[in-house]
Amino acid sequence: MRWVQLLCLFSLSLRIASAWGVKPKVKYSTFENLPKDLIFFEDSTNVIYHDHGSEDHVFFSTNSGETFTPLKDLKLEGDIIQIVVHPFEKTRAYILTNSITHYQTEDSGVTWTSFKTPEIPGEDSIPSLRSREGPLMFNSRRTDNLLFAGSCAKPDDEWPCERTYYNSVDGGASFNVMTLAHSCIFAASAQNLSFKDSDEKAANAVLCAASTPQEKDGLALVLSYDFFDKEPNFVFVDGGIVTGVSILGSSDHYILAVGSHMVESGSFAYLSYDARTWTKIEIPHLPEASFEDSLVPQIPQILQSSEGTLLISVNDGGDAVSLYGTSQGSTEGSYLYFKPRLEKLSFTILNGFSLHYESIEALSGVAIANTEKGSTMITLDNGIRWERPTLKNCDKSGAHCFVNLYFSFPENQLFTKPRMFSTKIPGLLLGVGSVGETLKEIEDCDTFVSWDAGLTWTKTLDGPHLFEVGDSGAVIVAITELDNEGVVKFSLDFGQTWSEIKLQHKLRPEYITTTVDSTSSSFLIVGHEVEGSNKILTVFLDFEKAYKSNCKARDFETWYLWNADSKPVCMNGHKWAFQRRKTDAKCSVKRLFKEPELIEENCPCEISDYECAFGFHTNSEGDQCVADIMDSSPKAPAGCENDEKTHMVPSGFVLTQANKCDPKSGLDLLKPVEAKCPTYSDGTDEHKVPAPAVGDGSSNPDEKEGNPENAEDGNDDGKVKTLFYTFKGKTREYIYLRSDNADPANSDETVIVLTDSNDAYVSHDQGSTWEQVAPGEEILAVFLNPSFADDVFLLAASGKLIYSLDRGDNWKSFKLPSMPKYGPSPLVFHPLERSTLLFLGQENCETSSSKDCHSTLYITKSYGQLWTPIEENIESCIFPGFWGSSKSDNTIVCEKSGDDKKIPSSLVVTTDNFSSQKELLTGVVGFAEVSRYLVSAVVDDNSLTLMVSADGSDFDPAEFPVRFNIDKSQAYTTLSDTDDAILVHVTTNTKPGAEFGTLLKSNNLGYFYSVSLDYVNRDSAGYVDYERMPGIEGVLVVNTVSNPAKVKKGAKKALRTMITHNDGGRWRYLQPPETELDAGGVCSGKSLEECSLNLHGFTERSDLRDTFSSESALGMMIGVGNVGEKLTPYHEGNTYMTIDAGITWKQIKKGVYMWEYGDHGSVIVLVNGKDTTDTLSYSIDRGMTWVDYKFSNQKVKVQDISTIPSDMSLKVLLFTKVTIDSGEKTRIFQLNFEKLFDRECSGKDEDFELWSLNPPFQNGNCLLGTDASYKRKKTGRMCYVGKDMVESSASSICECSAEDFECSFGYHPDGEGNCVEDEKISSSDVCFDDDIISYTPGAPYRKIPSSKCEGGLKLDQSVTIRCPHGSVSGSFIMAFVLFMVIVLVLGALVYAVFVYQHYRKTYGVIRLDDDGTFDFENHGVFENANAVIASGIIAGVAHAVQFAHKTRDQIGLWLGMLVNRVTGRDYQFVNSFEGLGSAYVVADDYDDDLFGDTFGDDATELEHELSDDEDGDLANFRR
Repeated sequence: MRWVQLLCLFSLSLRIASAWGVKPKVKYSTFENLPKDLIFFEDSTNVIYHDHGSEDHVFFSTNSGETFTPLKDLKLEGDIIQIVVHPFEKTRAYILTNSITHYQTEDSGVTWTSFKTPEIPGEDSIPSLRSREGPLMFNSRRTDNLLFAGSCAKPDDEWPCERTYYNSVDGGASFNVMTLAHSCIFAASAQNLSFKDSDEKAANAVLCAASTPQEKDGLALVLSYDFFDKEPNFVFVDGGIVTGVSILGSSDHYILAVGSHMVESGSFAYLSYDARTWTKIEIPHLPEASFEDSLVPQIPQILQSSEGTLLISVNDGGDAVSLYGTSQGSTEGSYLYFKPRLEKLSFTILNGFSLHYESIEALSGVAIANTEKGSTMITLDNGIRWERPTLKNCDKSGAHCFVNLYFSFPENQLFTKPRMFSTKIPGLLLGVGSVGETLKEIEDCDTFVSWDAGLTWTKTLDGPHLFEVGDSGAVIVAITELDNEGVVKFSLDFGQTWSEIKLQHKLRPEYITTTVDSTSSSFLIVGHEVEGSNKILTVFLDFEKAYKSNCKARDFETWYLWNADSKPVCMNGHKWAFQRRKTDAKCSVKRLFKEPELIEENCPCEISDYECAFGFHTNSEGDQCVADIMDSSPKAPAGCENDEKTHMVPSGFVLTQANKCDPKSGLDLLKPVEAKCPTYSDGTDEHKVPAPAVGDGSSNPDEKEGNPENAEDGNDDGKVKTLFYTFKGKTREYIYLRSDNADPANSDETVIVLTDSNDAYVSHDQGSTWEQVAPGEEILAVFLNPSFADDVFLLAASGKLIYSLDRGDNWKSFKLPSMPKYGPSPLVFHPLERSTLLFLGQENCETSSSKDCHSTLYITKSYGQLWTPIEENIESCIFPGFWGSSKSDNTIVCEKSGDDKKIPSSLVVTTDNFSSQKELLTGVVGFAEVSRYLVSAVVDDNSLTLMVSADGSDFDPAEFPVRFNIDKSQAYTTLSDTDDAILVHVTTNTKPGAEFGTLLKSNNLGYFYSVSLDYVNRDSAGYVDYERMPGIEGVLVVNTVSNPAKVKKGAKKALRTMITHNDGGRWRYLQPPETELDAGGVCSGKSLEECSLNLHGFTERSDLRDTFSSESALGMMIGVGNVGEKLTPYHEGNTYMTIDAGITWKQIKKGVYMWEYGDHGSVIVLVNGKDTTDTLSYSIDRGMTWVDYKFSNQKVKVQDISTIPSDMSLKVLLFTKVTIDSGEKTRIFQLNFEKLFDRECSGKDEDFELWSLNPPFQNGNCLLGTDASYKRKKTGRMCYVGKDMVESSASSICECSAEDFECSFGYHPDGEGNCVEDEKISSSDVCFDDDIISYTPGAPYRKIPSSKCEGGLKLDQSVTIRCPHGSVSGSFIMAFVLFMVIVLVLGALVYAVFVYQHYRKTYGVIRLDDDGTFDFENHGVFENANAVIASGIIAGVAHAVQFAHKTRDQIGLWLGMLVNRVTGRDYQFVNSFEGLGSAYVVADDYDDDLFGDTFGDDATELEHELSDDEDGDLANFRR
């Protein structure tokens, strides 16, 4: 069957071959509706026509559709949902209905018998590789084995759909419950799998994507050999289980799952050829922002490809799709990775997503695809190389000869998607298209034929047609869709000439089809009758008598695919030959149900059969594979130990995947090649590495520098001046050196730029002049020393580390001891010792599959003059900087894998360079230094635990709220924060592309976590939409998912932006602007819950440094977004600004703009971030007014805008992409705004003001307990602040208010500002005995760790709750004791007053003078008796309370003894909610006797009790 969508009439230009004298047999049948299923049984003339209308009717034909009769064996109890043919038993088929009664045939549809299933089949189809499966799954090893899927157990199509799977071993006669899963397949559903297990075991093997007990929204890959009678096996790959499965299916020769990994971020394809051994292939990651409102599926699409190769399509962002294919990473083929194959393919959204790509049938490795520009491409080697198909015998050149083909997908397509161009005849293709650079509109297209597999094409018919091939190519039938005259054309010579026949009925065709293998001479046309009843008409055409004789051997040719040199094309190392009829033969093939046989022959290997292995790249000449990073170890490599001159090294080449060429008879690039030993010396050269000396690096060799080049002068309007510099390559990365504010002389404007040509350039004046660093060296990466701002290091491909200690003025270099290890940064800098570095290298890793490949940790204390290996199998390390002087400066903390290199790893610490080491944790899958804490994720059984240490030695598990049970498939993201607490994002929805989670915040110890905000957005790489505003404490901005339930069902995220001004204690949506520039988009009459400002956040940034705010521009934030109920796509947004830390916002520009702050916000620069531009806008009054400035005489595409990290400069750089004569290059513009201001601000009050924040929900300007005022420049002052100004602020302490508190551990916010229990416990849970009097739950609130408030509201105090039943209570005892104490104290007071009145008459007053001497006055010694007595009362009451507590306890003990003697029952006296969870305060019993050391020193007693608190109960008081 072939389909081509037609929208026009074609003008007939037909060559009539009347000499044939052919008149085919024609028969007509009518139906009410187009067929939902039209099935030709393979190797049979039997056909099923499923007429699906208001009622289901099934018709049957035994003569290829010449006549149809209704099936009489069917007694349907419901509607038919699918008719499916058994893929491994050609005579079997199944009619499935929406009831429990169905039908099956075992004789190609002649007879049908009913069978029953335990429940109604699932009508919602199940995701598979390239289509969607029905509810029946089949087994190639045992054809009687079936799997049956029921309907989704969850309502409203909630994702994942959990359904009950049943298995049958008797062809459907009976079914048994198997398991609950999202999708299941037989391992033997792949017909050509190479099983290692026995046939018995392989026949029953079932793979499922099933929910894990820990996370119902996560799907793990499991394998069972006994239909789940026993617990299934998790599929483990690379030390972790396969999770987040979104696709599970099989091809002819492999099983494939797409999902995530337990311990690694990202999406992966898992490939297996035996259902036991799996290869993990990372799928290219793209920013989640690109998926917003995209028509393209976020889940990769698996494309049809040849054996040994996997092709996928990946969303490139927005509505762009690119093709990726697997490549071998080593000569052994044990490592696979995805390589880009073709960018920006076109697609169609009709009845689902349809990519414009087709793998040509019968020719492995040949495929045709269309790009989004409308250009057709063809590949002969599985997408490694592409070329343009051309017009055969074209007398022109270039685009005038390109043939572009039309992909079309009919609305009424059959259950199986049709082929576009392929036929069963080797090399014969047909298609509709046009000639030129790009594809024309369909009405301007014609029909083309190719006889060489699509390399060249010939126009065969005017206008577009539907077409089909029969009799093994001896007959081709074509019809135009809108030819209401009912004319059918046919060709008997492969489309060289055509004849036509006139039908009795006019019809508008929908399909032309024939037998599955195209060997029959009969065809079936299905279409709408144009006149009369307008019913569905089928036209049967039989060309059996078109020829007078059958073909003989002389009528066939051995067909090869030929190249332009008339030589057989070798595809993937082999050439194919087929026997096909000659084009001029006048005979019928008559090989019914016999497809062409393939004759395969391996070719000698050529250069085109090779590609570079993983870790290598092609040199500029394209004839060698060069290592990405050269091995420069001073140690002698293998083969060079005895001062040999040369040794053998890997060539770097591998065969393209599934390539079968013969290296022995051709070019063999797999053999190792000879290379000179780096340690060899013949006395004249310097290749032998001398033993390095210990030192400070002063003897390291100087590195070459290029000559300084000045930037060119650009536009200058008297206020803004432009310079520009054009690089030879494209900018790959740029890094500013951090300014050292402590030394203003060193606070220059140094920036380093890397190009895609691996060249490095440095500028010390922010783009005015540039010079190349180390010309001739390929620079791969830049590293800055975080502790020493002047130090910069460049990693070279030659194995050198090129470095500068003076901000890039002078450069030296040293050799690295080995190749760097892939992964985290290979360099670790000591925070105090400038010349001390750690280097993480790899040894014996020439190929990724080398068994002895391992990492080695080196240390140098002399800038690389001497390297010492100190440990192996290290994953990452740090010099911990947060422990201060309490730890040794030699302390190193590392994640270390075992000898088998498997993860999880262990966390170890050493203080003597691994002469000894201490294991801190096991099961580690990652660690980080966060503020003053060390945190690590640890795997234990099926859980993932966050471990926290405040001293680097002792770790305790983070206590999360009870609803968080973190399994292996979930993830933590620790967010940069203050020293007061840790913020952790815990992923709660792990579905790839739809991740979100909960923001948890710790107490000041870092151990106890409470919920700050749910449904916070993150991306597939683990980055979170989170940003902390620098300079003003407690202001955070996040994006949340407002439709989490729908997202779990498969919907796209709807994001909304929220802000907090008290460090996460309370959140609110962003206040929308009161007006917008176009007077639209304002939330008129809507509440903030319904309509707010939403901004694109952290996960959508191409450069993570492009933040909303700047520490120097206090209170200012700029972002791109929209006003409404959710965030819309980025390119549809507008630009907004706040100058009061996010309390109010205004729209400053219509459209998408990039921004940068200069001189503490004195200048704000905006430039178009969407389209090409030559103009920018700037403001010098905090965004109130804007001035346009033309910075370029040519429109450019701005890639980024930047300035020095402190934003104190008046110079801004624009990184742009510009097209010039020699191609696309990078041009950097320096914009100098210094002329805008005529003086430096004086620092006096006339130029500056004290600005106060008025946070929401607060009375006054208090923010986290301080009434702060910030110094900033007044609006309108025409002066510049300057880089040396230190921001100052004045503050006073506020009384505590509700905004100084957040939910404590065990509680969470309810959305209305209240904290409610995570797990409600009623009094009946506690007061389980009559003797329990009262209990004290933990306080719902705790003081925000960063709040400095004092006094005022006290929400963090617990309240004792009395049990409902009555008894002598501790409260009564307490009240009684306090009453007695107060009586005694008052008595003492009366007595003291009496004494005072008596003595003042006698002696005078004693007063402590300012000079510290006593002064006796006439009134006596008790003038200050009131103060003394008042002090005594305060102290007395305090001691009395303590005395009362102990007295109460003792009285309780006496009462208990009395109750025991009288009643015989034990008496329980409850002080606290002991033993019922850490949400409740636990008070220890006093150890002292009733009249023991009661009134001792309070501080000493408290210190003593804390030191004795071995169980950590008193630590609860410190939360």
